[in-house]
Order: sequence, then C-alpha cells, then structure tokens
Amino acid sequence: MSASEPEATQDYSNKNGTRTFAGWRVSGSDSVPLGAPGALLGALALAGVILCVAATFTPVIEIVVLTARKATYTGMDRHSVALLLIGAFALAVILGAARGAQPAMLALAACGVAVLLIAILGDLPHLDDAGVWPRADSFEDARAQAGTGYFLETAAGVLLFASGVGMLLVARGRRS
Repeated sequence: MSASEPEATQDYSNKNGTRTFAGWRVSGSDSVPLGAPGALLGALALAGVILCVAATFTPVIEIVVLTARKATYTGMDRHSVALLLIGAFALAVILGAARGAQPAMLALAACGVAVLLIAILGDLPHLDDAGVWPRADSFEDARAQAGTGYFLETAAGVLLFASGVGMLLVARGRRS
C-alpha cells in the first residue's frame, strides 16, 4: 500500500504559540517595544524604586508630645527590609517592562500593590495610635502622626502600580 501517514492539522492548535491570561498575551516572544511612553513610564517606576529606598530610612510614624518629637519609627523599624526587597525586585523588572514584556509589566504593578498594602494595612492603622511608643502612658499629651516616610512609601506604591498598568495599556494599544 502506498497511503501516506496522517498529518497533524491546525484545527485546534494555537498557530502562533502565544497564550492568553485574562485577555492579555503572556508570551515572551510577543513583546512590543513601548518607545517614548515606555521610557517615561520606566522613569516613573524608577522614581518609585527610589522612593521605596527613601521610605525605608525616613520616619513613617512620629510620636509628638506637645511640640517636641519624642520618638520616630522609620520604615526599617516598622517592616524591616520589605520595601528594599520590593524595590530591588521592581528595579530588576523595569527594563523588561520598558522593552515590552508583559509579565514584567504585571510584576511591576504587583510591586506597587505590595507597597500600597504595606502602607495601608501595616502603617495606616497606627498613624494616630501613640501606643506604638512604649512610654506613651507616661505622657498624657502624646500623639502619633504620619511622618515623611509614610507619604514616600504611599507615593512609591502609586508610582509602581501606575507605571506597570500604564505600560500594559500602552502595549495593548500598540498591538491593536
């Protein structure tokens, strides 16, 4: 018999090899350079990384008695090296995200969410709580207030999240 072997057909296979997750293409070979908007969003993400580092070493919560600052708690005191680790990871994915890799863009947005969760869930409930200071019971007028570090970490989270989502939107617009 001279019948040929059956061959595979393209009926149910993915022709270009890309996968989708919630409508977004996630293949690395599918990246689209973002050009000037990507560079601008990458610069914003870099600013977010710098703010993460700055927030680690600046006061997040300040304890004030009347007009005197009695105690300060930095980002390092409040959550150890978490902001530094998130900032380092964000720094590692900025280049890939600016070049158009969508998994890196998602990771960048996730870094922003992580920093915002630290600020909102970890620090916000204690901004008005003088009880974080062990000697608060000794002073009637002791009060806690947000320090510069709290605003820096919140801005860092917003910048990282906005740049990741912005890059995803630019990539989707260039693909269409």
